[in-house]
Amino acid sequence: SYAKRRFSILGQVNRPGSYEMPESSPGGIDLLEAIALAGGYTRIAAPERITVRRHNGNGDQVFKVNAKRFTKGSGGGFLVEPGDTITVGESIF
Repeated sequence: SYAKRRFSILGQVNRPGSYEMPESSPGGIDLLEAIALAGGYTRIAAPERITVRRHNGNGDQVFKVNAKRFTKGSGGGFLVEPGDTITVGESIF
């Protein structure tokens, strides 16, 4: 059976939830692309405080990602894989 390739995005994005990988890139998409799918950052989002949780054979792996270092199309981004859960942190003023 074909399992839909999905990822979840939570926290400070405009449309948190579960999303399907685009047909064009079933193996994974750029983190910035994933955030764009979720409607972009909220006003109080902290792009430098993103965590990505990934299940693998030995349990969970957690990546701390600073998306401020990435720019669209630079190729230096973080690849979001099917099953990942992204959490966008909140700015602390």
